[in-house]
Amino acid sequence: RFHHQLGINLLTKSIWFQEAGERDEWHPRTSRAQLALDKCLEVAVPWADLQTVPDWQVRLIAVLSAEERFSSCLSEDNLIAIGMP
Repeated sequence: RFHHQLGINLLTKSIWFQEAGERDEWHPRTSRAQLALDKCLEVAVPWADLQTVPDWQVRLIAVLSAEERFSSCLSEDNLIAIGMP
């Protein structure tokens, strides 16, 4: 299950952030996330925006889509695990 979703529009360089609610409904949340795009995509999301606690594992997954249509994503065994400091 996914807890938060960070959307990035690479054309406009805009970001939106959502949190999972009851019945898997997504609700908008404010975020201080930032992105930089040059030869690679850099994304910075403050830990406080994810509402995690120390020793929690955060797993990131990249999903590619075009015009709100799913294109591809990393498989579950390729999730990027990050431990909160």
